[in-house]
Amino acid sequence: MVDDLVDSGLTLKKVVEHLQNNYPGVTEVRTAVLWWKGCSQVEPDYYVEYLGDNPWIHQPFEEYDTMRLGQLVAKVEGKRNPNNDGVTGP
Repeated sequence: MVDDLVDSGLTLKKVVEHLQNNYPGVTEVRTAVLWWKGCSQVEPDYYVEYLGDNPWIHQPFEEYDTMRLGQLVAKVEGKRNPNNDGVTGP
């Protein structure tokens, strides 16, 4: 199972347990994350960077978390047509 980070470890632990308990064909679950925080209750099998001081990680998608629908539509439409030339598409 791959995720971006393991913070407290609760989600990672619960998902692994869910897979093992509900899917008999799953005989092994390995975990991989980009960032493993020092506060985590679990250790991933693979990780890119260990963050012992538990910093806040700013993800590129976080700005969308606080956007209203109209703001999101305007942003997406602007990316589809950055020159505003009447042509739609990528």
